[in-house]
Amino acid sequence: LHNPELAHLLSVLNRQWSLSDAEAQQLLDEAKQETDVQVSLHEHLQVLRQRLDIGDRETLVRNLWEIAWSDGEVHHWEEHLVRRLAELLGVSHRVFVQGRHQAAGKPPE
Repeated sequence: LHNPELAHLLSVLNRQWSLSDAEAQQLLDEAKQETDVQVSLHEHLQVLRQRLDIGDRETLVRNLWEIAWSDGEVHHWEEHLVRRLAELLGVSHRVFVQGRHQAAGKPPE
């Protein structure tokens, strides 16, 4: 993630998931440490599928699109990642596409 994307990620964590600045930063720090150790996302996605209802998982995919667009462009690998995460979270292709279009229409923060 680039700086605009990181800033937007923290903003989404604050706004959408009601985390304080400190909690959002701690979560981001822990995620960075985790990526140094673990390659697979399947374990984390399984937890999300169990704990989030479909509405929250759809919101998560929309949030991922917002973050991907926050620097004004979406790279092909970002689209691939959001697509794969949506599939693994059980989010429909329709919601995936709608989220992309909605996020594309928002100005970067």
